[in-house]
Amino acid sequence: MRETLLNKALKDLIEFEEPDFEVDPSLDMVEEEIKAAQRKFHLSNVRSRKERVLIACEVAKLAMEENLVDIAFKAATLAIVDDWDA
Repeated sequence: MRETLLNKALKDLIEFEEPDFEVDPSLDMVEEEIKAAQRKFHLSNVRSRKERVLIACEVAKLAMEENLVDIAFKAATLAIVDDWDA
C-alpha cells in the first residue's frame, strides 16, 4: 500500500510541468505592471520548485523507512537534480 502511494507521489512530482508566463491582453497592462507580474510569477515558481524538492526528500525518507530503495533513490535524485532557487 505504501509502496503504491509513494510511487504515485513520486510519479506526479516527476511529471509536473511548470506553466509559462503569459500576459493577458484583456488586462491592458503597461510595461512596469508586466515586469511586476513576471517577478511575482517567477517567485511563485521558485516556491513551488522548493516545495517539490521538500516533498521529494520526504518521499525518499519514507521509502527508506520501508526499505523501498528504488523509490528512495529516484526521489533523492529528483531532489538534488531539481534547481529550485534559480
